Amino acid sequence: MSESELRMLFNHYAERLERYLNHKLRDPQAAADLVQESFLRLAQRLEQQDDVDDKKAYLYKTANNLLLDHVRHQQRWQMATGVDDVDTTLDALPDAAPQLDRAAIAQQELERLANVLLTLPERTQQIFHLHRFEHMTQAQIAQQLDISLSTVEKHLAMALHAMLTSRSA
Repeated sequence: MSESELRMLFNHYAERLERYLNHKLRDPQAAADLVQESFLRLAQRLEQQDDVDDKKAYLYKTANNLLLDHVRHQQRWQMATGVDDVDTTLDALPDAAPQLDRAAIAQQELERLANVLLTLPERTQQIFHLHRFEHMTQAQIAQQLDISLSTVEKHLAMALHAMLTSRSA
């Protein structure tokens, strides 16, 4: 399959697939990541000369499997950390302080998190930086670094876990 044919498939199905996933997840960023990963897997399968008879069915089946994996991963994360959403948890910390102390507490929190990141392996730091500061999706990071999506997820989970456990220490 040529690149133009793949692009045509993407233009035709990506938006619908993303709406479907977002309806299930209620998380537009995760839905977009899963759509990209679905198309990446289709492209890889076609690159291996494996013929896919029904590309739409393959995309939806792949997206649904990725959705299930994502939900399972989220459940494991919540059980392991007791936290539903790291961003919400970190954002809530300064709100508990008086207005005048917010800037000082935020600065201390940033310094603490930066120090925690420096203790992590270099690859974990790199992946976290690309995701949080370069705003790359997990699939984009996996592609750029030529690693699997699960490896990206593992490194991000390691970084977030280190930050969360350092809060309680």
